[in-house]
Amino acid sequence: MRRRRLAKLCVVVALLVTTAPLALPGTAGANTVLSWGEGNAGQLGIGAYELTRVPVGVCAIGTSGTCLHGPFLENVTQISGSGTYGGGIQTPGTSGFSLALLSNGTVASWGENLTGELGDGTTAVSQVPVLVCAVGTSGPCPSGPYLENVVEVSAGAETSLALLSNGNVVAWGDNQWNELGQGSNSGPETCGGHSCSRTPVLISTIKGVTQIAAGFRFGLALLQEGTVMGWGFNYAGELGQGTWGNTVATPTSISGLTEVKEISAGAESMALLANGQVRMWGSNIYGALGDGINNLGNGPELPEECAGEACSTHPVPVCGVGTAAKSSTGATTPGGSSVTRPRSGRKRARSTANPAVPPRSRSAPWAPRAVAQVART
Repeated sequence: MRRRRLAKLCVVVALLVTTAPLALPGTAGANTVLSWGEGNAGQLGIGAYELTRVPVGVCAIGTSGTCLHGPFLENVTQISGSGTYGGGIQTPGTSGFSLALLSNGTVASWGENLTGELGDGTTAVSQVPVLVCAVGTSGPCPSGPYLENVVEVSAGAETSLALLSNGNVVAWGDNQWNELGQGSNSGPETCGGHSCSRTPVLISTIKGVTQIAAGFRFGLALLQEGTVMGWGFNYAGELGQGTWGNTVATPTSISGLTEVKEISAGAESMALLANGQVRMWGSNIYGALGDGINNLGNGPELPEECAGEACSTHPVPVCGVGTAAKSSTGATTPGGSSVTRPRSGRKRARSTANPAVPPRSRSAPWAPRAVAQVART
């Protein structure tokens, strides 16, 4: 069964049809967050299981009940939303969750929590933000200690990643596909029959990390030297190891990928190189890798096939703008479109542009303006 894809190249569409938190400086406090869309798992963070068609403020940590007029979550520097991917391998009922990095280096989370992806030591859904526990915490941590010194967060399908200021990476949530990078998918805890961790654990085999990206049950880490490591579920070659349909228990280098400046992960994997070119790997259904290949049934031959769909188990160049699709003979197309950075689909994109916003509504205390960042759940 085919999976729904995480919107990588058109965040505007994701904003219109899915839940999308936004960091908003200068309204209702410093760097507040708005959300809208489906709220059946508390993923809006508004203190209720409700659908809303207009942006509403995400409640402050510790809010009891709804918060239409506050208090709101403030001092947010980065946000990340998980995706609902669907398909035969997706856990039924998963509806998404959100992470917010606060200015003091702690992390807030809210939404679905079936496998401990909120990191608060429980598996209870939270309709309002809660703080993520410190590494090594046993059980719930309503009064601390909390995870600190975080510089980036990334939400995957059912697992969360955080990059610390010392270059280390911690993970929490589901581990049945080795998403925690611990060398085993047995434990350290059990959540609904699945291996998991309800609080952060250190991924001890990687150091010197400068960026993280959590995708569909896998993780990527960009190292200081410009190389990339991956771990977790390798459904259609997303880990770039030349294989598919397996799991990788510990972070493993992706061969041939060097001088990387930035990474992104969803249902596929993406890397921006220092020369401005882009590489992608993983599932290529609907031409998602941008290499001129697809498997819609009337396209060219498939160079690789994973689980019945086109794929690439190694990084391939994204074609230049206007490049014709590859022929059925497998003719080579000009590769490596030169770009500034693939910002529009990144979950941690920091756009300085202000997208079009809906008019004011009586159901919300303000209309969004001065948007600093968007993220899809």
